[in-house]
Amino acid sequence: MDLNKTIAKAGSGIVTVTVFLFALFLIINYPMGYFFVCLILPLGFIMMMAGLHNECENDRKVAANIGMVLAAWCVYFLPVGILSFLHFRER
Repeated sequence: MDLNKTIAKAGSGIVTVTVFLFALFLIINYPMGYFFVCLILPLGFIMMMAGLHNECENDRKVAANIGMVLAAWCVYFLPVGILSFLHFRER
């Protein structure tokens, strides 16, 4: 059993389920649900990126590492920083 492939498959499953739940919560107008789903979606995305990193050849591992760092930055840190700036600017 290859654990890295299992992590990538679990990540893609998480992304699939969270996108479905996000759409469902939007349809039934349940804001707390789709806010919660938006917290879990990036975890699945990062897990999928780790699986893609595992599939890279050895001569491309540096590019895969940089891609994972940039993806984590864009998915997590940049939106949190922008929202924090907008939130505390109004006070």
